[in-house]
This record gives sequence, structure tokens and C-alpha cells, in this order.
Amino acid sequence: TSGTICAGVLQNKPRDTEHAAVVGFGYTKLRPGANMAERAEFMVGGSGFAVAVTSGNWSHGYLLTAGNSGDIVEAVITPGYRVAS
Repeated sequence: TSGTICAGVLQNKPRDTEHAAVVGFGYTKLRPGANMAERAEFMVGGSGFAVAVTSGNWSHGYLLTAGNSGDIVEAVITPGYRVAS
């Protein structure tokens, strides 16, 4: 669900009998669901991709590199916190 707490960023494409590799804290790469600037904080969007965090939702980290929707960007996952309304 958009803007809620997430476990982290999936690193692989596990089959039914395989374990999922998830980064819940630290450096990772991800695909933003919208154009985002360097150092932009992100949340989980409705599509499951990173989008800019909005008031009242959970921030999960920030981007180290800027990117457009669908690009692969570098990010840091931090302990989630709710952004003030």
C-alpha cells in the first residue's frame, strides 16, 4: 500500500521455492516510479516503486543519484519514519 512501512528493497526474483533477498537498511539500487532528484527522500508508491515522500507517509531513505522513472539509481535505505503532516 502506498506510503506505508515496507520491509526493504527486493534484490532478486525468487521462484516459488527460493528465498527473497531484501535490503532493509543501507546501500542498494532501485527503480524510481517517477523523476526524482539526488538526495530526494522516497516512500513506496502504489505501483511498488520509489516515489517522492509526501506529508503523512513513511520515508524509507534517500537517493544518492538522480533518476527518471524506470532508471536504476543508487539509494540508502534508512529506518523508516513518518513525515509530519
